[in-house]
Amino acid sequence: PRRISEKSGRSDKVHVFARDFVGTAGPFEWALASRGQTAHAPVSLPATHPGLTPRPHARPHTPATRRGDGASAPGRRPSQSGNWGALCTCGRSGAAALCRPARRWGMALSEQFQQHSVLSPSPFAVHSEPQRWWERACERGDAVRLVRGRYVRAADWKAASPWQRRRCLIQAWHEAHPAAPFRGETALFLRGIPTLGSPAVLHTSGGASSRCRRTQHRVICAGRVLATFTVHRRHLSSVPEEIGDWRLETVAEAVAAVAAEPVADQRAAIVALDGSLRFLNVFVLGERAQSPASRRVIAQAISRRSSRAAQERAAGRLMNASALSESAGESLVRAGIAMLGFSPPVEQPEIAVAGRLFRPDFLWPSLRLILEFDGELKYRCADEASVRRNEKERQQLLIQEGFAVHRITWAQADDLHRLRQILHAAGVPSAALSAI
Repeated sequence: PRRISEKSGRSDKVHVFARDFVGTAGPFEWALASRGQTAHAPVSLPATHPGLTPRPHARPHTPATRRGDGASAPGRRPSQSGNWGALCTCGRSGAAALCRPARRWGMALSEQFQQHSVLSPSPFAVHSEPQRWWERACERGDAVRLVRGRYVRAADWKAASPWQRRRCLIQAWHEAHPAAPFRGETALFLRGIPTLGSPAVLHTSGGASSRCRRTQHRVICAGRVLATFTVHRRHLSSVPEEIGDWRLETVAEAVAAVAAEPVADQRAAIVALDGSLRFLNVFVLGERAQSPASRRVIAQAISRRSSRAAQERAAGRLMNASALSESAGESLVRAGIAMLGFSPPVEQPEIAVAGRLFRPDFLWPSLRLILEFDGELKYRCADEASVRRNEKERQQLLIQEGFAVHRITWAQADDLHRLRQILHAAGVPSAALSAI
């Protein structure tokens, strides 16, 4: 969007026209304006996954933009080829911003896709020049050194959430090593695909060895170590995808590496696989249903793993993955149910009650039992009271229809012992008993 900026000392005030803010600008364009950046003309997103092709022009659609009161307004359609999202390159940082795709058939995209994308700017600026000034600011405690020669303001770092700090660490590493591609969990995280890995670990490529080389790095402010992070370097055998000046391992190759990790707890792999299937379906195929094409592309990437044991491990986890889970929390619950040996539920069923159509997270039809995952993101809105009121009304209607409704939080889903107790108390049978 067009903008006018006025500079006063060390603070920047950025203004956009109201008609642009309400009627035409999407959330990523607003983020660019708030950073004082200008988006260049969109270009088409190239095909990066062999075997997946963009859908033809099936129907015209218009991206929705968000008003201040929470309603949706029609926006100006970005330049696209088929149903591909459009790609814009930011002028100052060299990062890229993916224009918000149309919500086809009313599909509400997961909020992780909108918040954790490499195609959106870093949460706050990473500085490098003038070098001597930032070094002195770090010594005074006004700045934080992320990597050598890359700094952020101390106030920004202290107020940041873990995922924002992770995003800034990746930004700093990218600016210090622009030619190094990111792989594995880091490549998935940058695309907005949810992962359960540690935010203090970055996965990149370097050298010709297939062995993983680990190096420790320190985040420093005023001579004190605020945090440490580990960089895992391993040779990237596949050709990386180029997005602006970023180089990333393709989604299929990255999730295949995560799924092949030799860990007993497979929930992290299931969360990454679910998110990757959902990402490929929405952004590549433009579909909401589980498409066999996206699963086939990931299976091909798994077959290219060097170890036979890794192939079998990842293929078994892919069989348990589903694109119907609409958040990382739902994937975590479903993976926990399978690990504990309980009867698998039906995901996202459609239930008609009092002339209204509901889609609960999980349903055991024979028990008329519904399990809902309570995430925190849906309550972080301007009208939280209305969200809770609608949720309570929905639950009362389902109970009056004869369904038992149980709710579960992230902390309960992450603890297998507590999850087992909740499922036992709800009366969910084991998979062995339900098969009899």
